[in-house]
Amino acid sequence: TERIGALDWGDPGAEDGAATGRAYLIADAKPLLEQLGRSPGIAHMVETELIAVTELLSFIVLAALRAPLWRRQLVFYVGDNSNTTAWINKRRPGHPAARHLVYMLIRLESHFGFETWAFYLRTHHNKLADDLTRRAKELMDRRMADDGWTELHPPLAWGAMLDAVLDEDFAWPGEDKG
Repeated sequence: TERIGALDWGDPGAEDGAATGRAYLIADAKPLLEQLGRSPGIAHMVETELIAVTELLSFIVLAALRAPLWRRQLVFYVGDNSNTTAWINKRRPGHPAARHLVYMLIRLESHFGFETWAFYLRTHHNKLADDLTRRAKELMDRRMADDGWTELHPPLAWGAMLDAVLDEDFAWPGEDKG
């Protein structure tokens, strides 16, 4: 997998901290997967490039970026990978990298006060999300800009966020560990 993509449809008319506007993320998967593979607790696992892990990774990166806007919201993950949707709903993945990412999701939900439900969507209904991961980035950037989307970039502190999840104090970078 060379690229991850994620979409946040948002609600331009929402108030009270809800996600506003439509935002999308296109990122190279390799550096994000490498950071995931270096994180404590799963560094010994070699297989992080399972497509379901990459799809979960795209949502977790998006959640890390958008969580402050999702306060008191019910967030729907809609994807075409049944493993990914099951991992989010059951919260007990067998795959170590997926388990680590689900821990991140649980931590984000707890800290920012939102809840995630996952729904399976057949691939042929998931065209825009698939295009983000398969088509040329320049083409998708143009298309998304023309349709009124805002581009997001992975958090700079992504590696620190991954490491913080397994820290017994469960604090994000810059957050008081008390």
